[in-house]
Order: sequence, then structure tokens, then C-alpha cells
Amino acid sequence: TAHKTQGQTYKMPMTITVDLRDVFESAQGYVMLGRPEKLEQLFIVEKVDESKLYSDKKVREEHEKMNKRSINENPQIWDKKNEKNIKICSLNCARLKPHIRDVQADYTIKKSDIIHLQETWIEETEENMEMFNIPGYEVKHIKVGKGKGITTYHSKSFIHVCDKVSQNYQITKYESKNVVSINVYRSAKGSTDEIIDEIKKMQDEKKATIVTGDVNICARKQHNNRLTQFMYDENFKLLTKTATHIKGGHIDHAYIKNAKATLNLYTPYYSDHDALCVVVEEVWASGEWQEPE
Repeated sequence: TAHKTQGQTYKMPMTITVDLRDVFESAQGYVMLGRPEKLEQLFIVEKVDESKLYSDKKVREEHEKMNKRSINENPQIWDKKNEKNIKICSLNCARLKPHIRDVQADYTIKKSDIIHLQETWIEETEENMEMFNIPGYEVKHIKVGKGKGITTYHSKSFIHVCDKVSQNYQITKYESKNVVSINVYRSAKGSTDEIIDEIKKMQDEKKATIVTGDVNICARKQHNNRLTQFMYDENFKLLTKTATHIKGGHIDHAYIKNAKATLNLYTPYYSDHDALCVVVEEVWASGEWQEPE
């Protein structure tokens, strides 16, 4: 009977005989037929009456509701494929070496055209650099040691331009045909003024410029900080509006200029920071940037 078999598994070589003729409730037939491990263990009295195999109407209605609100039916722009968009991901990975397998398997991050990882902790003496490779990406490391450093993975659409390396901050610049991606890692003692000077030099008025990174300045508690005010003065827009760190700090920033962009926050299990997933919508005509409608 359905009630006797519910929750049980009949392991090989045991057999089970079911009589579906007296099924009187939804799902009873499925319960009875699903008990054995293999089809050859199952014996059905007389024949299968398909009218006895049915699900509950309320379950079907709830299933439809769940599908309508599912991620599959409502993908974020980060999950959509669009060759005209550029995807940039920035994440403080909280040490790369112990998390490299996590990063290599991270399906969300690997949708990026360029991945900037901060606080990688890679020592200058590290010899086994092949372990940090990700298929399909070129990689460049800024190796500064404990508590510092940036590693960038990029597709062939981006090229490395330059770096600025200090013990208290690291900055890297990459660019594609229409996009400049600048990434910053600033330690707590890093000079904000020096970082501002470097961003001034690296930004490109003729291209979409995106500045991301962990700057260790909480934009919520210090909304009048020098870095954010400078970015506003330079007509950058701050995309991050909420906390990005497990302790509530808004310390990972994403700024954009000369383009339209969408930010999705993604929380990988292997870091105490959110990943900043920026989709840059490139709107160009005759090689010049046009204000989106």
C-alpha cells in the first residue's frame, strides 16, 4: 500500500508488488512506484491505470508560481548573454592561494570579460604561478605579499596598460576598444591623494571608464570622503549603494563615467566581501560615445 511504502527504499535484490487500482489521492501512485532502486524490482498488479497517476492541483499551481518568479525565468542582466555588453567583476578574495579552486569553479565570476581580485596575498617569491591560471583568461599578478596585491584575469578583448604599485595601495589599468577598467586596492594607511592623482592620469575622457575596488573607505559613514567627492567632481557615478562587507561596511566601490551600467552584488561563500558585478552597456555611434536614452 502507499502508506506502508512511503519513505522506504527497497534495495536490490528485493522486489515490490504494487496495486494501483485503489489509489484515491494525488501523488499516491508516484510514491508507490518510486520505492525500488531499479525498474526490474517493480511488479504492478494487472496493468498501469494512468488515471491513477496525478499530482495535486494546488501543487501544480504553486509550481507555476515558483517558475514565474525563478531566477531562470527572471535572469539579472549579469546572467544574460549580450555581445554588446562588457562585464567587469571586482572582488576582495581574502587570499587567493587557499581559494584558487573556488575562484576557478565560480560560474558567476567566470561570466566576466575581466576579473579583478584584491588582497591576493601572493608573495614575490611564489614560484608555482601556474596554479593560479583559469582556462580562457590571460592573467597578470601584482605581487606585494601579505594583506595586499591584485590579480587580474581578462579575455582577449582587454589589454593591460599600466600599474601603480605602493606598499599601501595598488592600482591597475586595462582597456578594450571602448572601455577603460581601473581597479584599486587601498590598505587602511594608503594615501587617498595619491590614488586620486593616479585615477586622474588613468581615466580616459573618450572611453567609458569604470573604477572598482576595495578602498577601505566606508561610503556610508564617510559619505564626504575625499575619494568619493573627487569622483563626483569628475562626473563619475557611484554604483554601489549598500554594504559590501560582512561587517556592514560600504568599502568596495564601483564608479562609472561616460556609459550606462548596471551593478549586481554577488556574495561568494569563500570571501567576507561581496563581488561587484558591473555590466557596461556600450552605446556608440561613429566611434564616439552617445548618451543613452
